[in-house]
Formats: sequence, structure tokens, C-alpha cells
Amino acid sequence: MINAGVDVVMAVEGDFNMYVEGVLNGVLSGVISQERIDDAVRRVLKQKFRIGLFDNPFPDVTLIPKIGIQAHRDVARQAVRESLVLLKNENNILPLKKDARIVVVGEFGNNSGLQSGGWTVNWQGMTENYAGATTLLEGIRKISAHEVLYDPTGAADSDQVGVAVIVVGETPYAEFMGDIGGVMNKYQHTLTEEHQKLIETYHVKGLKTVVVLISGRPLVVTKQLEQADAFVAAWFPGSEGDGIAEVLFGDSDFKGKLPHSWPASVEDYEGKKYGPNFWDPSTKPLFPFGFGLTYHS
Repeated sequence: MINAGVDVVMAVEGDFNMYVEGVLNGVLSGVISQERIDDAVRRVLKQKFRIGLFDNPFPDVTLIPKIGIQAHRDVARQAVRESLVLLKNENNILPLKKDARIVVVGEFGNNSGLQSGGWTVNWQGMTENYAGATTLLEGIRKISAHEVLYDPTGAADSDQVGVAVIVVGETPYAEFMGDIGGVMNKYQHTLTEEHQKLIETYHVKGLKTVVVLISGRPLVVTKQLEQADAFVAAWFPGSEGDGIAEVLFGDSDFKGKLPHSWPASVEDYEGKKYGPNFWDPSTKPLFPFGFGLTYHS
């Protein structure tokens, strides 16, 4: 890594002390030259001098009141609106009508921690609500002309509603902790059985369903796409969940396009069939790189 030209190693997976010892031994043995170390240190120091870090080594505390100001939240909400990818919109169920009777389903629909992902409030994110954020449920309630029912478990009486917005996805993660089949052994290529059941439950009821997927990567949701009337890939939207609601109601159109092709099955991950644009030409993705519907397509 050092010989490849990396000057600053921000994070080391595993034993940090072992890494430091390995670099030191590399220098002592000549595998890493002293000139290479000096070269890296010189560039790091140059940048620190350039930004005045040795004259003013501490953050400007007068800027603290600007954290979370409305202007910054407006930009964050814009990013949410423009990153949403519409994968399906059967019979133009979207945009939602403001006078529709709506139920928001799933704990992800009212949890700012779950919608924010890793490297946010904490390194690995969090699973609880935090101050200053808005959830999708809150955003829908701001816009809807009627009372919006909330059903966190899929067990509520929904006889009086016409549309179910079902929010499912992955719990937050960062780096190797979120690897599928990795150290946490809690992530998979598909939705959890609980989340699959949420969609199945409302599909069986015969309600119009809009599925919003909160995730950091494409998941295999082929069956769930078939069950849903509309399907939105929302990624990890962060603190501004109301940005999703604004697009669902048509206050803004969908602009997002897939940055990665979307797998049709778990088998697509095997044998290097799955890549940014499916490098195996014999494998057809469910959605290609760059796909994304709008209200006018």
C-alpha cells in the first residue's frame, strides 16, 4: 500500500499495531525505502502548512451554531430528492394524491437512525431516532390532507386506507462490518424474512403498494417488485426523510439513475457475473446501469 503511493492510511482493518509494526519492519528490511516515507511525510506536512494547521490547529468554534441550519438541511433534502431511483410505477400509482388514505408500514418508515446508514451519527450508524431529523412518515404527514396511519409491524387494521407505503431495507453499516457473509454475519443479498412478509401481507390485502427500499446497495427484490405497484430505491437518505415524501407526492420528479446494474437473483452474485454493468454478457440484469423512471417516462 505504501509503495503503491498511499501517503495517509486512514483506517486499518484488523490489528492496528500489527500494521504499524509491519510498516516499520518493511522500512528496516528495505522493502519500503526511507525515501518513500520521507516523500509521503513531506506531502502531508506541505498540505498542513498550506491550510494553516500549525498556526490554527483547532476547529473554529464560532461555526458550531451553523451545524444543522436550515440552509444546509435544504441542500441535504435536495440531495435526497435527486438520488431517488424509481424502478417501477405500475398504472401511475405515483405520484400519490394528497387526499389519498395512506398507511406507512414498517419501522424503517419512522426511524431516522435506520434511514441514515453508517458514517453518520456514529461510525456504524444507529438504529434509534435522533434529534433534528425527519422521517418519511413525518414527511408524508406534512403533505397528506388526511390522517396517516402508521403500522410498524404489519398487523394494523388498514381497512380504511387505499395506499400502503411500505418501507424496508438494511440496518446501518460501514466498511467491512456490512459485508455480506462477513464478520457480523447479519447481512444478505435479499430482504429479511420479516420485511418480505410486510410486503406480502399488504399485497395479499389487495391494497395499492409503494415499496421504498432503504439500503446501501442493490438487493435481490425480484419477487417484491412483482408484488408492488411502485418501487423506489432510496439508498440511505440521511436526516431528511421528508425529501422522499416530496417526490412521492409529485412536488418534485424522480431524477436518480442507477449507479450500478441491479441483480435479478442471488445466483447473479456468483462466478463474477455481477459487476457495475454485469461483466458477464450471458447474465441479464433486472435493471441495467443508468436505469431510472420518471413521472414522464
